[in-house]
Amino acid sequence: MLGFMYFQMCGYMIVGMKEESFREALRYFLESNELEYEESLGKIILPSINASLQVSIQEWTGISQLKMQKSVDNSLLKKIIDGIDDYYLNNLSLEFKRQKY
Repeated sequence: MLGFMYFQMCGYMIVGMKEESFREALRYFLESNELEYEESLGKIILPSINASLQVSIQEWTGISQLKMQKSVDNSLLKKIIDGIDDYYLNNLSLEFKRQKY
């Protein structure tokens, strides 16, 4: 069971964000690093570096999951997460402005 969970959860889980802002942050990273990408349902293909990302967003719970399906660069997922983090640090006030209480 633990082996199954390791392979199933191998990646990053992000809690507390909306789908729109998560997609904006991911696109920001990809475009600022000049990475070509193709979006499909639940997957982002990066043809220039022969990699693909599995993206799962459950907006009703506020949980997003991101994991590599295929990549030569093992540190790519960490770079993407750092880029998403930078996006939120630089645009934190923007996210608060969008929320309606």
